[in-house]
Amino acid sequence: MLTDSIQAAAQRRGLSLETFRKVILRLLGRQVIYRLKSQRDRELFDAFLMLRESVTDYLEVMGVRLAVNEQGGFVIAYPPGSSVPGAEEEVLIDLGTDIQRRLKGEEKGLLLALRMIFEDTLRAGTLTDDGLAMTELSTVYTRYQQIVGREMAGNVTERDKSFDRLKRMSVIHQCGDIHDSESLLSITPIVEYFSLSSVTNALSDVEAGESLTPNLAASESTQKQNTRSSEEDGNVPG
Repeated sequence: MLTDSIQAAAQRRGLSLETFRKVILRLLGRQVIYRLKSQRDRELFDAFLMLRESVTDYLEVMGVRLAVNEQGGFVIAYPPGSSVPGAEEEVLIDLGTDIQRRLKGEEKGLLLALRMIFEDTLRAGTLTDDGLAMTELSTVYTRYQQIVGREMAGNVTERDKSFDRLKRMSVIHQCGDIHDSESLLSITPIVEYFSLSSVTNALSDVEAGESLTPNLAASESTQKQNTRSSEEDGNVPG
């Protein structure tokens, strides 16, 4: 039986079937295991490396493929139909509790801003030893405004939610007080592995001179649509 084979492989490495299950559930539930995020993620990533062959084979049956960056200390699960880094085209993937979940508009703009800042830091050769891009929040806000054409929401709760969601996705590692423009934020290399098709299209619109933000006449309709989407998609786990 498959279970017996997996259990035997785990035991050869001093691990248990339960550990294998935890690795699988984390990848299917969160899509990312990032070693720097927490002690739990550190243990899961180390376990993944030891069980890599069994985990890969198990997920391939479902059409889920993995992108592994041992140096960066993370593994990402890509749902069926997604491209994996190194393939012909850039990855287009939605994140969340449900693999097909979409980010909200402000979170898309923030994701783009963080990705651009990371790429600028990478080109400048100033990443940290852990591969992180350090930047002041003022730089993030400025880049966001350049992309979206307006400032981020002044509502404290909404702004907190946007940053928290990207932190849960491990795009952000550490973040200071988001209301202090001089606070530092660290961006992980994971940001380069995630790009939503809707975000990419939105960037094209911006480059063509259009705004990422809906016009005022459509704002009420958009808000209702976002509410329905949130109810259908569920919440990102804590």
